[in-house]
Formats: sequence, structure tokens, C-alpha cells
Amino acid sequence: MTEEGFLKAKELFERYFAKEEEKAVPLPKFAPAAKKRWEQVPEWARKEIVEAVWCSQCRIGVPLLLREGEMIGRSLVLRGTCKKCGSEAARVIEPTDE
Repeated sequence: MTEEGFLKAKELFERYFAKEEEKAVPLPKFAPAAKKRWEQVPEWARKEIVEAVWCSQCRIGVPLLLREGEMIGRSLVLRGTCKKCGSEAARVIEPTDE
């Protein structure tokens, strides 16, 4: 099989057989101030934050499919959808007083 053939087969397989959550996810949209604040959070903490967001529909902590971030006052607000049920969910990260 040629490389071109392999890449075409891979593309077709992903298009018709990959689960929705396995398909490419667009990058979240962050306001400039929110992006700066989010980047100040350590990588390990970012992962924990988006993996444990309260979903009012599921009534448990669920992973968040992060869509956007904005600053409201001094708090960073992350918005997206619950990866379990697809409902809207949000997480507020309050400022640390340094």
C-alpha cells in the first residue's frame, strides 16, 4: 500500500467509523486576559480542573469539553459541555491572593 493510499484509508475510516468524541475537537476560544490567566495555572492543575466539573444534569463531577474562557471580575470562567450527557457546564476559577 502506498503512503497516499494509507492516508486516504485512514481519513475514510475516521470519517465513517470514529466515535464523535474521537473526532477532532476545535480549540477553545479564550479572551486575551482569560488565556493569560489560564496559562498561569500549572498543566497538571488544568487537567484536574477540566476533568472534574459539576454537571447539573448528571449530578456528578464530569469531564468538561472546554469551549471558551473569559474573565468576569477577577475570576476565570470556563464554559463548555459535559462529556457524558452534552449539557452546558461551567467552572469558575477564583483568583489566588498573592
